[in-house]
Amino acid sequence: MLQNVLDNEHKTKIMVFLSEIAMADRNVSQEERDLLQRIASALGVQAPT
Repeated sequence: MLQNVLDNEHKTKIMVFLSEIAMADRNVSQEERDLLQRIASALGVQAPT
């Protein structure tokens, strides 16, 4: 759904924003990585590494 509504620039910004939240405590858990991957996949972009 969002894959068709947002352009790639906005999708990437969302992923960067979510990644920064996940890194806020300087520890990205496997659960957070999995969730970021699922969101990136739903948006049709690559998850940040």
